[in-house]
This record gives sequence, structure tokens and C-alpha cells, in this order.
Amino acid sequence: MESALNNLIEKISSYEIFNNVIPVVVYSVFIENLTRSSIRTENNFIIAILFYFIGLVIGRLGSILSDVIGWCFHKLGWKSFLNFASYSEHVQVENTDSNGRIRNLVIMSNMYRTFASLFICLFITILIDRIWPIISVDDYYKITFIAISFILLAILFAFSYRKQTNYITKRISTYKEKNSV
Repeated sequence: MESALNNLIEKISSYEIFNNVIPVVVYSVFIENLTRSSIRTENNFIIAILFYFIGLVIGRLGSILSDVIGWCFHKLGWKSFLNFASYSEHVQVENTDSNGRIRNLVIMSNMYRTFASLFICLFITILIDRIWPIISVDDYYKITFIAISFILLAILFAFSYRKQTNYITKRISTYKEKNSV
């Protein structure tokens, strides 16, 4: 079990460290100090998987929220708040960037997005911690709350799946355009 954990740690990329590991460690510290909850367990493998999953949820929420925030700013007329290059331009520059500077900048940008999501998740967690004693008095409310939470997670990952599939499709299209010329 320990070697499986070590194998997993060796395969974690810098992107995953900045966007899944660091935010969940920060989340865990805040949760343990600001709520009645703790994310600790005796089994290191389970804690690693649990931390990774929580980090993944925080990261995916940030990814989806960035689309929503971008759309809101665009609708409010603040189009210049977030400027994105076209995807084909991004891939072209990334492929010619031998120093990996663009990739590093993207990692940092995504980390900031994930930290924005982290603080939203912290707010929601603290709010839930405060209302949970009221909810948990009645099993109906507790089960309803848990069911709604699972539905929201399913929706979050469905939208994340859609976004990732669109990313893959754009990448393939850009590759085909580049190699057909």
C-alpha cells in the first residue's frame, strides 16, 4: 500500500500539485481551524485519495466558474476583464515555446482560478458547518441535503467532462489544420 502511494506521488505533475494538492492542503487547514470538521484518517492511502478528490472538485468548480464569470463580465460589458487568445493561437505558441513559459503561465493562471474557487468552497463549507446541526435533526432534511449535494457534484463533473471533451476536440482540430497545410 505504501509503494502504491509512493508511485502515485511520483506521477503527479506540477499542474496537479499547484491545482489539486496545494489548494486542498490549504482547504484542510482552514476547515480544521474554522469548523468542527476534520479530513484526517489513519490510512495514508485513503487520505491521499480523499485529498486528491477534494482538490479535483475545487479545481473543476474553478474551471466551470471561470466560464460563468467570463460570460457574466461579457454580458455586463466588461469584456476586457478577461482576454483570451484563440485556441489555435494558444496551441501554436505553446508548440513553439521551447522554454515552456506559456505552459508555466497557464499553470499559474489556473492556480489563481483554483484558489478563487477554494475560497468559495471554504465559504460554502463553513456555511454548511453552521447549518448542519439544524439540518441533521431531521433525517428527511439530512438525506435531502446529501442527495442535492451528490446531484450538484454530478452536474459539476458532467460540465467538466463536456469542457474537457471540447478541449480535446479543439486540440485535434488545431492539430489537423496544422498538419494538413
